[in-house]
Amino acid sequence: MPLSLLLWLFALWANGVSLEPSQPTTTAPNSAVDVAIELLATELKAHRLDVILHSAEKVAWSDASLGCQQPGYAYAQVQTPGWRLSFTVHGAEHAVHTDDAGRSAVRPTGCL
Repeated sequence: MPLSLLLWLFALWANGVSLEPSQPTTTAPNSAVDVAIELLATELKAHRLDVILHSAEKVAWSDASLGCQQPGYAYAQVQTPGWRLSFTVHGAEHAVHTDDAGRSAVRPTGCL
């Protein structure tokens, strides 16, 4: 390996630049996470600190139902940006769907 390449790699390492491939990370906005935590804490009668976020996936819901249409309801037929969040509460896993701004949250149980 040429000395110039070794010096370049050393300079990167010395400045904290990782040579490992980076893993993609997705961070949901606090507003979306907060509305989801509030929903789960209320429905499960748990303390907010017992609701632990495990993953957040950015999604585009096909309509305003946030991926959880209920019979007898009408939903705006517009693509709705949001989040698919996964939590653990007292050892059990729970999913919550939110809009991007954290104004709405639903649990995807009993959806059509």
